[in-house]
Amino acid sequence: MHQPRGVGFGRTYLLEGQLDLVGSPLGYHRRVGSSNLRASPGGYVNLHPDAGNDIYLWKIGDGVALDTFSTSKTWSYLNPLGPRVTWYEAVWFKGRIPRHAFIVWLNSRHRLHTRDRLRSWGLVVPPICLLCNTHDESCQHLFFDCVYSSEIWLYFTTRAHVSPTVLFEDGITWLKNPCQDENTALILRLACQASVYILWKERNSLIHTNTFITAPTRLLEVKSIIRCHLDPLSRAQRISSPSDSFLVTWCNSFRRHQFVKGFQPSSIKINEGCAKF
Repeated sequence: MHQPRGVGFGRTYLLEGQLDLVGSPLGYHRRVGSSNLRASPGGYVNLHPDAGNDIYLWKIGDGVALDTFSTSKTWSYLNPLGPRVTWYEAVWFKGRIPRHAFIVWLNSRHRLHTRDRLRSWGLVVPPICLLCNTHDESCQHLFFDCVYSSEIWLYFTTRAHVSPTVLFEDGITWLKNPCQDENTALILRLACQASVYILWKERNSLIHTNTFITAPTRLLEVKSIIRCHLDPLSRAQRISSPSDSFLVTWCNSFRRHQFVKGFQPSSIKINEGCAKF
């Protein structure tokens, strides 16, 4: 083991001015000796014998220098908070499905790679929507102007007897308080996020596997996801009567399915235990 090497100054000396490290960029990590230090003009002065030990002070931005370091304050300074968006509570609500909320958050931030965005970057891709083959693909068209996607979303809004706004961004803000019944409001938020997730999944499936699944089948998948998710949420509810649970609201308003021509129930896989929805 190498012994530490001195720099040639006494313990009571204080270097003034700037010290330059001579040599390779990593040299001072490996060895520091008197030949590696060059004092700037002014030399060094004798440190007063009664002087105390040096201390570290941490200063964040224009704040006051303190002898304690705060990780949270440093993070907040390096990553300042932006303006609070109006749709925050409609995306990151209690009881959400995380992966569904993440896709909705990406879409709300205009970060999904739809074909209109890809073409704006100069990529040569066809503009047509893969779900309906009639209009150009964009976030607004996919959610929910497209005939394919509107069939899924309208299933829930019509049974809840609500009328959401046309624009997707306004619709996310509308989901903060879509109706007076709290159970129905939560189910609508879950339904919207699940629909966005499944539609984006179907769109990507068409691109990568060229496999098309009909809208009624995708609707069954959305309903299966919501039904299975409402089960633990209902068990955790603090309610005076079982009739006030999420599942009772689901069964009374959203359970019955209207079969559409061309619907094939066998084309969807439903988790065991969640088949009755």
